[in-house]
Amino acid sequence: MEISLAKQTVIDAGKRLVETGLIARTWGNVSCRVSDTQFVITPSGRSYDSLTPDDIVLVNLEDLSYDGDVKPSSEKGLHAQCYLLRPDVNFVIHTHQYFASVLSAVELSLSPDSLSEEHSAVIGKGVPLASYGLPGTGKLRTGVANAVKNNPGSNAIIMSHHGAVCLGSDYDNAFLCAQTLEKACLDFILKAFNAKTRKNVTTFEDVLNAFEIVPWETPLDCYTSVRNETTFTMKNGDSEIEIDLTTGNTFDGSEAPSTSELHRAVYLDREDVNCIIHSRESSLFAASQSLSKSLKPCLDDAAQIAGIDTAIVRYRKDGEKAVTEAAKNRDAVLIADNGALCFGSDEDEAGAVLTVLEKNCSAVIAGSLIGGAKHIGKADCALMRLVYKMKYSKKKDA
Repeated sequence: MEISLAKQTVIDAGKRLVETGLIARTWGNVSCRVSDTQFVITPSGRSYDSLTPDDIVLVNLEDLSYDGDVKPSSEKGLHAQCYLLRPDVNFVIHTHQYFASVLSAVELSLSPDSLSEEHSAVIGKGVPLASYGLPGTGKLRTGVANAVKNNPGSNAIIMSHHGAVCLGSDYDNAFLCAQTLEKACLDFILKAFNAKTRKNVTTFEDVLNAFEIVPWETPLDCYTSVRNETTFTMKNGDSEIEIDLTTGNTFDGSEAPSTSELHRAVYLDREDVNCIIHSRESSLFAASQSLSKSLKPCLDDAAQIAGIDTAIVRYRKDGEKAVTEAAKNRDAVLIADNGALCFGSDEDEAGAVLTVLEKNCSAVIAGSLIGGAKHIGKADCALMRLVYKMKYSKKKDA
């Protein structure tokens, strides 16, 4: 394919993946073969919505060399292996898509027999599991390469604790493969749940609801708050209330929300936090009710973005101090029977924490149906967290 057309196709694919929810923010990467010796790939750490053809990097297959100042994705070696091992493949998509990630936490492959005829027509002969390796490492690349090499009849690979790789003869085939893989993984989870419970649920929401217990306490009010130097604004739907950070009082004399002191305590303790999102989304709510110990990362992005673990705090019993203690060096805290608090330097970052925490909770809950989700080792989590924080800080300061 002509290089300029390949670059634009990669941009179009990235935007479409974001629109359909298969990729979020800058997570994942997309590439297109342009010849027997080269391919183009998305850059490292850039938003798909802002990409131009000049941002897409031309990479040499054999040695991964490239020209120019734009750094290609750290997973370029993974893409190169797919092209070298599969001459029929001209487009590669690596995603952290939801249900494939859930199965990756259980370290589960999909056998040919577990796929429907419709899914097999796109995905091929099953979905192999690539062995675990830290992001951007040779071990990760080797794990994917071995999975591709040993399963030439499959166009999708689940990456242990990470996500998926989808292969296609062109952009349309690779994208269809990613969509079909997501449906196949969800079907597998629903079948496992129905077999175990003798129910007949048809949505993942039904699965999560089965883990929820009606709380005996009155639910806490869920607000998103944003720091404004000496004040912070609490938002719930169309309602906005500005609160003095020093006194905790509202400026109009109205009654402050019941959780305002909780938000204020975090802001006073964490100068790096400028936004707090309190969510009772289904997987967070189910995890906050069904888990008794801290939630450990089962997925790489959860370790990087949310923290090396997520404590569960009984706020009504132990108060604000317990939450601020649990929030040290972490960007999320589960509140027993009340979902989670997610922290960020801005609303976008807090939203990213919410996204990965919610997926990690789903992995743990769904994993209990199909063999149990495995958590990532503490040392690996700490290393990923450190690298993410260092890279993120540099980007913020740039």
